[in-house]
Amino acid sequence: MENQLEHYVEQLCSTPIPEHYSCDINSSSVRSVKAPIPAALNRELQALGAVFGRDPMCLAGDLLGIAIQETVAHLPAHLRARLDETKSNAEQARQAALRDLDWCETGGT
Repeated sequence: MENQLEHYVEQLCSTPIPEHYSCDINSSSVRSVKAPIPAALNRELQALGAVFGRDPMCLAGDLLGIAIQETVAHLPAHLRARLDETKSNAEQARQAALRDLDWCETGGT
């Protein structure tokens, strides 16, 4: 498997600096995450944004996404199975909550 981080950095380096850059922060498929990072890394992130003409929050999202994908890809089989089960349980709970909401909104009591 190709190293996603190396590919991302190569893409940043080979893409001209855009005049106006933005990333998708409003679509229903995007979620914002608030995560603490050391101050020194935040300064690095801000500088990377300036060097590549990108919003630092968009860079952070891209980098976090890559890190999560790489982490999942390297999990041992028993933890991958637990992860899949946890996601399935969360999805079932979400679906049940939506059914309950729909039932209440359509006149159920």
